[in-house]
Amino acid sequence: MPPLRFGQNMIEEYAAEFRDALIVTMDVPWNAVRKRLDVEAATPLLVETMEREVVEATEQDLPPVHTVVGLGGGMALDMAKYVAWKRGARLILFPSIMSVDACVTRSIAIREGRRVRYVGDVRPDVVVVDYRLIRGAPPRLNRAGAGDILSIHTALFDWELARAEQGERHDSDIADGATRALQRLTDGWRDIRDVTDDGIRLLAELFAAVNELCLRFGSSRPEEGSEHFWAYNVEYLTGKQFIHGELVSLGVVLMAGLQDNLADEVQRFLEKARVRYRPEDLHLSRDEIVRSLLSLKDYVEKEQLLFSIANTATIDTAAVDKILARLFGNGNGSM
Repeated sequence: MPPLRFGQNMIEEYAAEFRDALIVTMDVPWNAVRKRLDVEAATPLLVETMEREVVEATEQDLPPVHTVVGLGGGMALDMAKYVAWKRGARLILFPSIMSVDACVTRSIAIREGRRVRYVGDVRPDVVVVDYRLIRGAPPRLNRAGAGDILSIHTALFDWELARAEQGERHDSDIADGATRALQRLTDGWRDIRDVTDDGIRLLAELFAAVNELCLRFGSSRPEEGSEHFWAYNVEYLTGKQFIHGELVSLGVVLMAGLQDNLADEVQRFLEKARVRYRPEDLHLSRDEIVRSLLSLKDYVEKEQLLFSIANTATIDTAAVDKILARLFGNGNGSM
């Protein structure tokens, strides 16, 4: 688990690190941070995409670097991780939002066309959580981080299904640890809703704790299942980019419905914590969701994803209409 440091003025405390480092960031977080620095920082590398060809070409064109500072959301942190991995450089990460767990994961998410691929293995020297910086982001982006923990709800169901039907390796201690993390999340809904310091810290600590469970087990099985697979399929089919945690949250609702696994309770948590997950919030039509569900089994088999409810459930028009009734009512028109 990477060391986590929390505080109100961590940017100022680490200001000297920005002087000679390669700063990998995006416009909005960089503009927020540079006004707080009392040192002359180098011109940053601004990230616009994580498409493999662009990432590889960008890294190869960089000068020698001994320290990489990643500042921003998922793309900026993943690009910083990629450079540090390729160069064997020291890595310091400053998440500017809590929408995704990229600040604590050792793998790097890159894109090949419409598909996400994970490469690399890099551990940051420290993850610095500056409450002022993170609270400066739209609350929606920080609340979205709940999705990457909430996914445990459906992922554990899929894991147990795979153990029962496929004899897949299972670890009750790891599963219990994931269940405790999920309980901490649901207990903390008020702080997540209000984006308090405690809520920010809760998400960061849960990201780190769940990542540690996955590393111990050797895969993302404890927190990634059919809800993530559905999200990947939506991105593949539509070519759209989404706020990851929000898309995964909708995936948890849908897959919990398919699993007959307390979908109403999942929705109640999301509503209380004000995590956006409804199709209209994500600009997804009913027709797009229907297509993503009807094609899900073919997608997981083609991509050779882990065994889940997507492999065993009957996902036909009747099943899809039943799942979507809680989101769209009983109408069949697109939004």
